[in-house]
Amino acid sequence: MSQQRRDVGRLPAVLVLVVALIALAVADRGGRDPLTPANARLVTAYAPTASPPDALTSAWYCPAGTATPGGQAESTTVVFNPTSRRLRGAIEVVGGDGTKASKEIVVEPRSRIFVPSGEVLKNAFVASAVRLDGGGAIVEHTVSGPAGETVGACASSASTRWYLPEGATTKSASLVYALYNPFPDDAIVDLSFSTEQGRDAPAAFQGIVVPAGGLVPVDIGTHVRRRAHVSGAVHARRGRVVVEQMQIHNGDGRKGVGLMLGAPRTATSFVFPDGIAGPEQMEQLHLFNPNATEAAVQLDLVLDSGEAQPFQIRVPARDRVTIDLSAESRIPKGIGHALVVQVSNDVAIAAGRTTDLGAGNNRHGYISDIGATNAALHWGFAAGGTSPDHDEWIAVINEASGPVTISVTTPEGSSLASLPGLSRLRIPRGGRRVFRMNDHGGRPDLPLIVNATGPVVVERTTYRVGGTGASAVMGTVLSTDHG
Repeated sequence: MSQQRRDVGRLPAVLVLVVALIALAVADRGGRDPLTPANARLVTAYAPTASPPDALTSAWYCPAGTATPGGQAESTTVVFNPTSRRLRGAIEVVGGDGTKASKEIVVEPRSRIFVPSGEVLKNAFVASAVRLDGGGAIVEHTVSGPAGETVGACASSASTRWYLPEGATTKSASLVYALYNPFPDDAIVDLSFSTEQGRDAPAAFQGIVVPAGGLVPVDIGTHVRRRAHVSGAVHARRGRVVVEQMQIHNGDGRKGVGLMLGAPRTATSFVFPDGIAGPEQMEQLHLFNPNATEAAVQLDLVLDSGEAQPFQIRVPARDRVTIDLSAESRIPKGIGHALVVQVSNDVAIAAGRTTDLGAGNNRHGYISDIGATNAALHWGFAAGGTSPDHDEWIAVINEASGPVTISVTTPEGSSLASLPGLSRLRIPRGGRRVFRMNDHGGRPDLPLIVNATGPVVVERTTYRVGGTGASAVMGTVLSTDHG
């Protein structure tokens, strides 16, 4: 990660401000059309969003992982309670064979807990659901195995549609869609794909029954074989589901495990706050257009140093495009940046990013994430922590019409306190700032709350130093600063 930092005074994109779960329009910048104002329901449906602290109940869903000794992706659920009240509830773990088990949990104020799925249920593939007697909690999950470790977002809602912009089913890659139905009625699901070889909708992936309260892991490579780039659309013709992708690379010069929670709807604007491209950091942007009309897309980069000309990209109807940022001569190598994706003809798409960390780097692994479509005042992260073996970074980009100040807090006893050097920092309009948590009082127990005076987008990136493991996760949207 580049240590160079430069505030960029202008970001040519406009996102949606969430204030107490009421969305307001943000002023247009750089001549681009602002997003259509979204209401609280749509914001919650797209990004993982914590229930207000005074909610009577809340639920979270983490669909993908394993729970057997020596499994490929041993799953642990992380629950962070930033509120001032104790939260009680249960975590239910569901196996791919229909077995279930649950465990009661208590999360004290300003604290977090870790629940390994294998301590609740042993199974080859598992999903977990967290149900609590109040709101305000943030839930993420981690997986680890022979191919490395990573962190993934958990969903705060289900949907009838999910979009997954990038995956691979090459010889040394495993791609699984975890279809989880947390409701009391069966769901029926169809899968379709766009790959570098065209569209595909295998008959075996149509009419998949996801039982009530059940999990169906689908090995995509059994019928969409030997594809370097796979974009998927999941449509529940009956019921609602939660969909997460688990990608494992272990060969062909790639190694790592990645989690990607699907996007429950398409959009016309995306931000990836934290990126870097170089010989040992192969960063790629993936655009998936499931519509019957071609999408016209502009990609802008907000660089820590220097400038890059925008990219004009056409994404054909019902097709996909990959941009290898590491191979683009106009992008300076080893310089941190944010990616800003804007559709100019109102054809909504899905956007994802992957990064392969090569063997010549002291960070190894595979990162996959979905672009943020909302800006907010308050963001939270449940997992994460620093040590000599773990690096952690927070990237913030200002989407307000003027400067904002931010503070990064973590639990200290019975309250939340700012980390050293991360209180009331000013970020100019369109500016990007990146902070290495190891340099700001980092420690192994480090759940985070990021508060801003205006709309921002926040992403956390983690690296296993000297080992294999990496992740990039957009924060969970919060309705309050929990101060």
